[in-house]
Amino acid sequence: MGNSKDSQAERDTGDMKKALLIRLGAFGDLVFATPVIKKLKQEGYHVTVNVKKSQSDAVLKNNPNIDKFLYHDDSINNEDLDKHWAELSKGYDKVVNLSGSLEESLLRRESDPRSRDLIHAACNVNYYDHTMQWAGYEGQGDTGEFYFTPLEIQEAKRFRKKYKDKFLVLWSMSGSSFHKVYPYTTHVMRGLVAKYPDIVFMVTGDAFCEIFEQDLSHERIKNYINKWTMRKTMLMTKFVDLVAGPETGVLVAAGCFDTPKVIFLSHSSEENLTKYWRNVDALRAYGVSCQPCHRLIYNRNYCPLDPGLEIPMCMAKIPLVLVFKTIEDRYKEKKYGLLPRVR
Repeated sequence: MGNSKDSQAERDTGDMKKALLIRLGAFGDLVFATPVIKKLKQEGYHVTVNVKKSQSDAVLKNNPNIDKFLYHDDSINNEDLDKHWAELSKGYDKVVNLSGSLEESLLRRESDPRSRDLIHAACNVNYYDHTMQWAGYEGQGDTGEFYFTPLEIQEAKRFRKKYKDKFLVLWSMSGSSFHKVYPYTTHVMRGLVAKYPDIVFMVTGDAFCEIFEQDLSHERIKNYINKWTMRKTMLMTKFVDLVAGPETGVLVAAGCFDTPKVIFLSHSSEENLTKYWRNVDALRAYGVSCQPCHRLIYNRNYCPLDPGLEIPMCMAKIPLVLVFKTIEDRYKEKKYGLLPRVR
């Protein structure tokens, strides 16, 4: 369960003050936590993080602000977590538990009976700022950080070199909820590769996204679904020409870099998610009054669905032509050396 980066360093901590940061959640949640980890280290703490190993391997690997990892035991029942954390926290000078910091405050349960306007007034707060404030710090426009090894960067550059004359787009197919899938993805990709011979798409996603594979049969639509690790995908967001997709951990990672981004917003607002991102086009549905709903929705009965597509309106009503045109504009900026418009 436990793993120290340097057992000798741990023995030598002596009278150093010690901090424990706890964060169970998705990949993007852990990215939002990295400024807090950095702040703890700047304050002189010996920093231990209690996280899930898969998320940690993708986001926190090689982070110099972390002295020790304690990997979460997935066999612990949710109802026993508070007792587990209380025991785990003994011996630390400061404990920051970020688990639920977004899920239980800025993203409400799907059954919350309050109106959209009331929820929006309470939840329209930036995720980075809120995470910092939850930890007792003032949010000041911080963004996440990654620490890739020289070998990882070398391999990414080698991959990029194979497409040095191409406009390379990394497209993340879906997120953790059913409202995080854009229905016209393959239509946009096929239209763009037909119009521009130097556009190449790298399509990523987890095992769920394999249902889209039959629509990806084109020599310039490269299928990396369930093939790349999450860490490699996050790394490549730094080296491609554009990243596109719904609200996913991959897009949150891309938000840490200057790479142009096109994101399809669903339950979050621009204030929540993209406020501090650079070079981003945040697209949302036209004429959908429930968006942003600021809810964690897993039951389709709580989400207004498009009657024809039977998918959430917040995805169905983002016009295909708008997505096509936005990516086309970013392509032209790069190809013709145009200055990007302010966004």
